[in-house]
Amino acid sequence: TGKYVNSPETPIYHKGELLYGLANARTAMRHKAEAVVVEGNFDVVALHAAGFDNAVAPLGTAFTSEQAKLLKRFSQQVIITFDGDAAGRKATRAARVPCREGGLEARVVRMPNGLDPDELIRTRGPDALSALIKGSQGLLEHLVQEALDGERFDGASLTERVARVRAVTTLLSDEPDPNLRMMGKRFAD
Repeated sequence: TGKYVNSPETPIYHKGELLYGLANARTAMRHKAEAVVVEGNFDVVALHAAGFDNAVAPLGTAFTSEQAKLLKRFSQQVIITFDGDAAGRKATRAARVPCREGGLEARVVRMPNGLDPDELIRTRGPDALSALIKGSQGLLEHLVQEALDGERFDGASLTERVARVRAVTTLLSDEPDPNLRMMGKRFAD
């Protein structure tokens, strides 16, 4: 079982429109000019206790465009700090569209394999998370680097390598910047 149980959706409670911890994080997000988005409620609690009072989490759903638009009211910059596992990597990739639709500038923290922000703080301390946040990279850059990741790319079959390069061209082709779109088109040809 998971760390927590989610409440059900109701006609007046729409998880995809709300963020856990927002009431406590709003002032800090404005002051720090960034929001830290984590996956779970326990991560929010742990981060707030460790001084990261600008942390919020989606409520039992994937990060949505509605949540991104809500965050934009408090900060244009968002630091995606999802878990260091396959689900966290998938959620990071999925956050690209909501961030774009919400008008957010997104950066990504690359969490150590198998750790979530709560565990990172408990085992390595708040400074470890601060360093990761400081070293975060733009979402597009992160996604391109992840697709072409050295060991996983080099050890992949030719078919897998081609699929990863195609994924990068799709990423570039979907960008609003015409120069990046042109690069994606050039690679695709």
